[in-house]
Amino acid sequence: MSQWTKEQNEAIYSRGSNLLVAAAAGSGKTAVLVERIITRICDEKNPVDIDNLLVVTFTNAAAQEMKERIGIAINQALKENPLSRHLYRQSTLLNKASIMTLHSFCLDIIKENFYLLNIDPHFRIADQTEAELLRLDVLEDLLEQYYEKCQEGDSFSSLIDAYGGQQDDILIQDLIIKLYLFSRSNPRPFEWLEQVVTNFTTTDWFKWLVPSIRMDLEGARELLAEGFRLSEIKQGPSPYLPLLTQELAVLDDLLGKTQISWEELYQGFSQIGFGRLPRVKKDEIDEALQERVKDCRDGAKDTIKSLEEKYFQRSPEELKEDLNRIKPHLEILCKLVEEFSNNYQMAKAKRNLLDFSDLEHYCLKLLLAQGSAHDNLIPSELSHKLKLKFVEVFVDEYQDINDVQETILSLVTKGDNLFMVGDVKQSIYRFRLAKPELFQAKYQNFSPREESINRRIDLSRNFRCREEIVDGVNYIFEQIMDKDLGEIPYNEEAKLVCGAVYPDYAEGKSIRGPIEFHLLEKDIPEELEEEWTPLEREALIIGQRIKKLFNKNYLVFDNKLNQYRPLAFSDIVILLRSPKGTAETFLEQFRLLGIPVYAELGSGYFKATEIQVILSLLKVIDNPRQDIPLAALLRSPVQGLSVDDLVTIRLNSPQGDFYDGVISTAEEESSLGVKLKGLLENLDRWRTIARQNDLAHLVWTLFKETGYYDYVGAMPGGSQRQANLRALHDRARQYEATSFRGLFAFLRFLNRLEENQSDLEGAKALSENENVVRIMSIHKSKGLEFPVVIAAGLGKEFNFLDTRQDVTLHKDLGLGPVYIDGEKRNKYPTIAKLAIDNKIKLETLAEEMRILYVALTRAREKLILVGSVRKIQKKAADWKQAANSMGRIPDSYLVKAKNFLDWIGPPLMKHGDSETLQLLAGGEELPVIMDNSSKWQVEVYQEELFIEQDTEACATRDMLEYIKELEPIQVNPYIYEKIDQRLKWHYSLEKLVNKGAKVTVTEIKHKFRELDLEAEESKPYQGFSRRPVFMQKERGLSAAEKGSAYHAVLQHIDLSWEINGENIEKLLNDLKRKEILSEEQADIVDKKVIQDFFARPLGQRLLKAANIKREIPFSLVLPAYEVYDDLDDWGEKVLLQGVIDCLWYEDDGWILLDYKSDYIKPGEIDEFVKRYQGQINLYARAVESIWKQPVKEKYLYLLSLGQTVKI
Repeated sequence: MSQWTKEQNEAIYSRGSNLLVAAAAGSGKTAVLVERIITRICDEKNPVDIDNLLVVTFTNAAAQEMKERIGIAINQALKENPLSRHLYRQSTLLNKASIMTLHSFCLDIIKENFYLLNIDPHFRIADQTEAELLRLDVLEDLLEQYYEKCQEGDSFSSLIDAYGGQQDDILIQDLIIKLYLFSRSNPRPFEWLEQVVTNFTTTDWFKWLVPSIRMDLEGARELLAEGFRLSEIKQGPSPYLPLLTQELAVLDDLLGKTQISWEELYQGFSQIGFGRLPRVKKDEIDEALQERVKDCRDGAKDTIKSLEEKYFQRSPEELKEDLNRIKPHLEILCKLVEEFSNNYQMAKAKRNLLDFSDLEHYCLKLLLAQGSAHDNLIPSELSHKLKLKFVEVFVDEYQDINDVQETILSLVTKGDNLFMVGDVKQSIYRFRLAKPELFQAKYQNFSPREESINRRIDLSRNFRCREEIVDGVNYIFEQIMDKDLGEIPYNEEAKLVCGAVYPDYAEGKSIRGPIEFHLLEKDIPEELEEEWTPLEREALIIGQRIKKLFNKNYLVFDNKLNQYRPLAFSDIVILLRSPKGTAETFLEQFRLLGIPVYAELGSGYFKATEIQVILSLLKVIDNPRQDIPLAALLRSPVQGLSVDDLVTIRLNSPQGDFYDGVISTAEEESSLGVKLKGLLENLDRWRTIARQNDLAHLVWTLFKETGYYDYVGAMPGGSQRQANLRALHDRARQYEATSFRGLFAFLRFLNRLEENQSDLEGAKALSENENVVRIMSIHKSKGLEFPVVIAAGLGKEFNFLDTRQDVTLHKDLGLGPVYIDGEKRNKYPTIAKLAIDNKIKLETLAEEMRILYVALTRAREKLILVGSVRKIQKKAADWKQAANSMGRIPDSYLVKAKNFLDWIGPPLMKHGDSETLQLLAGGEELPVIMDNSSKWQVEVYQEELFIEQDTEACATRDMLEYIKELEPIQVNPYIYEKIDQRLKWHYSLEKLVNKGAKVTVTEIKHKFRELDLEAEESKPYQGFSRRPVFMQKERGLSAAEKGSAYHAVLQHIDLSWEINGENIEKLLNDLKRKEILSEEQADIVDKKVIQDFFARPLGQRLLKAANIKREIPFSLVLPAYEVYDDLDDWGEKVLLQGVIDCLWYEDDGWILLDYKSDYIKPGEIDEFVKRYQGQINLYARAVESIWKQPVKEKYLYLLSLGQTVKI
């Protein structure tokens, strides 16, 4: 930057103090930081060696960029002063200068002082994958130890029962891991855990809730006040005024009680009530005004009701007692976390590993002397050495550090040599446990005075964005961001000042212009129903807008060329809150529009076909007796078998698994047998390679020998597919570099990723210089800038998932669990959970607001905002209601925002350029229309989209002009006829839409008997038994589970045995051993019921039969009209699937038997049989169709009654 501003100069040359530089977006903070470093090392009076400076960056890429910039600056200085030995020395020292991430700095300190930590100097840093796997292994071992020694009713069992889940303990595992990671962001993890337990019953939770309750009450009062104002208007419902006055007084009283105590507030809410509105004569009032008053009052009532239900159902004493009752759960939970932490530390030590958290904590241990406490940090001898060494410590992105990192920095600085630069408005990494409060505290406490030892300098001048963007960003955020929401006031110091200078160019050529706001209706009327989803509509709108930008031949200014040039696709970026599950739609629609586009999806890697094929092959190599991976492999291009081939394999081994069929078929002399024999030989050889070589070698061998790598290269998108396969090879190599080894462990890790609904990002097959529109997340765009930014998906709802867990965590407030009442079998939030949930919600909203700020400040020349909402007119009316005031939008509205549009809409509603929005909202004109220098272009899309296409678009526009002038339109009769045909067209097979082409017998048995589906006993409540579900030896089983147990016994019992209790017991033990039955299912089986069946005449007939089939799956094709009553015979077929319990052949036909384990009263047998008659008839029809032999008898056997019923 050739000319520095006054504030930048102060940030560069100020000395002798701690300096906090609050650098707004585009203010040149990196340039200032580099210039300050250069001035330190080039200072003629007091030059500093660059290795005596510590420069901490947020990423390795930022550190490398910083080094490059400093290197360029040093070389430039050498050109001006080629004889300077000092500068030559700096050029030499640059490579070993301490310009790095904080983790890299910690790593260097540990390597140099490993002997003080009693660790092996050859330790290795575990990557995220390895650390995650090791944590899971350690945690499973720890919990297994507790399960072995726990007793019913002890603290551990109670914890698992309450918070562990019903099927497994994955919830408690997640909670322990999350709590461990939270603790590690604190300088003293174990002390923090102890404090969590102590504070649970000593914290005044009520004080954390009162501000939000007050905010909601103020919002309710504002609604009532608006209703009162509308009632006073001429033709308003003036009879409502007395009641509204009374209700306003009640709310004023509640607001007053928020300043007194929770007890007073509780009493106030217990006495509140709303009366009925008096009747009014309709001919004396404006009914629209009346409805608006009612809406305002109903909104206030809903707010009060919600507050009452959420916070005031229980007395303060009851809320406090809940905390005392639940505290033992937290004590054992924190004990588990401590034990896990110790065990995990030992597991890492055995493998000679450190993780990133260890780097910070080991470094902190080295920098602290013995006897240090959290409130009394005593620097070690090493700390004093580093303080002497570093003349100045620079910290970039200071808003994103945590407590541990802050403590480390304090131990390597002298108290007057810390230079911090950042912008709390761009702090968007709270999910990584960043603590922006550290920046905020310094911002408030540091003084702007030059002589202050702790000085603050504000860099508000933006050198990136055009004036239109700066004005628009300021206009929005000065109305929505403050200390309560956003965690920083958007005042004069925080506002952006336009400092960018763009050369003048012919009007109409530059892309500059007002900020565009495109608002779409998600719900299209049925008569205008489109084939596009709301997201596809957004993509189409954006795609059309991009094409128009190119049609206008706009120019953008190129900073590198220092001149204007034509707009390129690479100048455009589309920012999404999260591309996962969204970007794919944009990719598809842009490709249809002919727009080159690229997205970093952040997911979809494992869903890629080429990855699925290779993973199936790896799974088969590991264990060929996995039917689905084996079938996938056989059908893939690697083997290329047809469906008929798979049928042949299955028929060769109908009872075994699919691998048995492959082995049997491979023994045949057919062409299929030869193929499979070759596959089996390859599998044996590849399995040997897997045992004798590393995983990466195996993967590459598979690529080469199968030819699959070359095959996918010839497919559409071949370069991307090959890049994905290379990435799999790289990931296998990286995995083998960890302490884990082998194919099985690698596949196990991938399964865990899938179970946790995680994914990996597809490999990048695109260079940075490709001329394509880029789609990326707002987080990834931080630190970047683009000529044209399109912020899309602004109507996507915020994610408050963290508040929906049974136990919520907060780094300052600790744990917020629900209270679980085992006797009453219900749960409800404790006051701690309510307080923490509220705090998390406010922090989430603050972070979302900062994310919006980051998105809007990435644009240099053009900013386009796009979002969709449901019930667009009602939403606009809500925005208008919120905008009905001078100054900021009320906090009571802002905290209820569901998406970014709820923050953008109300400020826009007050702007003079928002006539379209105001008309959409309806009602009276806003009393406040702000006069602001920002310029906006608002477009609203309520009806179906029209995609313009050259001449057709022109013709349509001409037609619209005729309509506006009320002139007749000339219509071509042929076109009229065609339009008429299209408008009256009906899909001839419309009734088949949404009809299943494949159904099960259970799904359609009601078709044959219009009776209820199979009755099933309601499942007993499992959540609050004495022991968790997955630990119970005896528990209530559902009717389906009981039925499955009896069916399994009747399927597997050896009919050559003597059917007695001893043999049935033997069978049950065998089924348990094979894990066909659980312990509980085996215990529920009544051996007498089985004996009784075989002692009856039907059972005896079964024992004597020669040709017996049990649990026979079948598929039967039926005419669609037989399955669906509303269909005619159109020749369509439906595939019916089912399983027959038992079937045997006698002299002249089949005997069909179906077991029913339902509990039936003797008087209900007839009704029960009717219920299943249609199902049994379907079974019989399937048997006769498949075997071409009659079913002569059909039976139901009622196990609960021991009764045979002939159908």
